[in-house]
Amino acid sequence: MRSNDIEKLQDHILNAVRKEELFLNVIKMLPPIYKVVENALLEVKHNEDTPPHGIMDLDHLLNEVLLITKTELDKDLLKDILRYLHRIGLIVWYEDIKALLNTVFLKPSFLITVFKMLVRHDLHHQLGAIPAEVLISERAFKRDLLKWQEMLQSKAMIRFKAIRVLVKHQLETLSLPDSEDLFHDLTGYGTQKGKLLSLLLHFQICMSVKNIKQLNPRAAEFFPGNPWCEQDTRKELCYLFPTYLSNFMEVNERWGGDHDEDIQVRVYFTPQVPEGFFQRLMVKSCSFYSTHWVEKDKFLLANNGKPLLVKQFNQRADSYLEIRSRKPKGPNGYSKGIFPLSRLSSKLLNIEITTPRRKRCGIRESFLTFVPEAVFQHDNARPRDACATASSLHGLSMLPWPATPLDLSSIQPFSDLIGLQFAMAAASSGS
Repeated sequence: MRSNDIEKLQDHILNAVRKEELFLNVIKMLPPIYKVVENALLEVKHNEDTPPHGIMDLDHLLNEVLLITKTELDKDLLKDILRYLHRIGLIVWYEDIKALLNTVFLKPSFLITVFKMLVRHDLHHQLGAIPAEVLISERAFKRDLLKWQEMLQSKAMIRFKAIRVLVKHQLETLSLPDSEDLFHDLTGYGTQKGKLLSLLLHFQICMSVKNIKQLNPRAAEFFPGNPWCEQDTRKELCYLFPTYLSNFMEVNERWGGDHDEDIQVRVYFTPQVPEGFFQRLMVKSCSFYSTHWVEKDKFLLANNGKPLLVKQFNQRADSYLEIRSRKPKGPNGYSKGIFPLSRLSSKLLNIEITTPRRKRCGIRESFLTFVPEAVFQHDNARPRDACATASSLHGLSMLPWPATPLDLSSIQPFSDLIGLQFAMAAASSGS
């Protein structure tokens, strides 16, 4: 096929798709108020009174838009417009994060700057470069820097005070006019989480961990049925960043090595495990199981005294996650061992594991929950309306489609219509 034939084919497909009589929903017009609000937001964004970082309160933004548009715009309509502008990337509004529900980022590029305060390859070096003035303002010492660096390198953990010092130092280098207010806004006030940690926790980039002291031999005796006077034995709250993990060999020592009789499940990926997927899985897993040990490419969970090992193998043409558990002793050892494995798989990866006692056994993989902002549609065939399949679609946006529709799916006849157009074009050229 010649190059000009390919160009003709492309032009013909474009012309066919743009015909409104064939695709009635190809053009959708937004209400005029959407464009009015969009222009108003751009004006607010470039206003001299708007902070350089572009972070604004939702109510304050509504008042600014009302002053510019001089229209009757309620808060609910503004939220609908903000959702649309968020989807097209003009602004960022995380309404599903409670701490950020009333916060709008008019300059999405600033979010990259915020993330880079803690998520960067040279974080160990950044800790060592913090000046003495910043340490003094947070009542820290240079010896604390050495401890923070050692903790980051050995445990991939960062103390909350270290986070405050890092953020304050980074904001000072940006020379923002309201850096002090922004600092408290990002790091939080007292026990209240700031916007930065809320974002990192929401996207499972890090997880909060309790740095427990040794057992207290002077603790009160526990009596069942009586109230327990719990003493706060925790040190300052820390955050674990799986990205900075290395292989400490602690997981292997706790696990004791793989056995031939272990129960195992493998989840394959092509072409490879997505970047950051295993770290997010680790954070989510450890939030379900409080007793855990983590390394760079593996982590170990304890479920009612039963160990569960999750490992990542990310090699070319051989990328998979492996979940292992020990096979309990006894005649029903397999059935007892498969339960915690199935529970973990269904919680984290949305995988259904069937036992060999059934005629058909296997694994059903579904990673749809990791595709944000997606809308799905399926026909109502019996296999795809089964309870197991329907449960896996819980929480996803699904287009309605009756069991006996008058027409096919909106995308199904696309190839037929294109083929019809080609046939008509060929017939006309032949005549």
